[in-house]
Amino acid sequence: MCTVFTKNTSKGMVAARNHSWCQPGGNLHFIPSKRLYGKAANAMILMDQWGQDRPFDGMNEHGLFIGCAGFPDDLSPLGKQKTKPHGLDIFGIIRFVLERAKSTAEALEILRATPISYQHDQGPGTVGHNIRFHYLIADPTGHVVNWADDKNFFRRRLSVGKGFPITNFPLAAKGIADSDDYIPMGGDRYDILKKGMDSVRGPRSAMQLLDKTQQPTTLWSCVYDLKRLTMELCIDLDYDFSFHFDFREKIAEGERHLGFGELRLWEGHDHPREKEFSIPCLLYTSDAADE
Repeated sequence: MCTVFTKNTSKGMVAARNHSWCQPGGNLHFIPSKRLYGKAANAMILMDQWGQDRPFDGMNEHGLFIGCAGFPDDLSPLGKQKTKPHGLDIFGIIRFVLERAKSTAEALEILRATPISYQHDQGPGTVGHNIRFHYLIADPTGHVVNWADDKNFFRRRLSVGKGFPITNFPLAAKGIADSDDYIPMGGDRYDILKKGMDSVRGPRSAMQLLDKTQQPTTLWSCVYDLKRLTMELCIDLDYDFSFHFDFREKIAEGERHLGFGELRLWEGHDHPREKEFSIPCLLYTSDAADE
């Protein structure tokens, strides 16, 4: 189960997310702008486990961020949903919005207008049964939305120094803090985020706060700088090895899709622990090719 927060620092907005799940691995995607249905879609960075069309978090060329976290469906029951032919998957909606929206306001407009299939059809006793998701959306201007559904969302403008966290319970749920389920639903991590928000002054301190809320199942931790369009990424609970990506540089290189194994090999150069993870650059020089 995941941890997400955003903070309006004196240097600009940052958004951060821990992805924690029972299945290992992950993928990073750099996707340039392309034409879809007659319109130019935004360029994006996406993180996923189940396909680039179903990301868990990401940022687009306008600095719009979306990240999700699960919670038990019975805390905010939707009732029976009628399937619609144009309804979107609960993760697919993240990419759908990032492709089209330039701001939190536009993202909210799309969410209100687009049917979402919140249930993902797991049977009783299977992983993910009775779990649905809420989303934290933020843009460089400080506008933030926590969206669970069209009747359960919060919208606010963060002044400098203010943050907004979510974990694994809907903020509209009453009496959660006094219930026995508070800790299992991420209440301890929520408390750590609330107390530690003052310490976040940029991407590095945001990653340090993610480190404090890690779980044994945390697969990746990422911090997006929504003003400068950069991303910091730590994988496999290794907070001593941080990958840094400049959005504009990576998008200019063209479309790329990297699993965590490839990420270690191709993006670990010039790091103090390069030899541990990366194929030596010498292998790819012209001199090496002539030998």
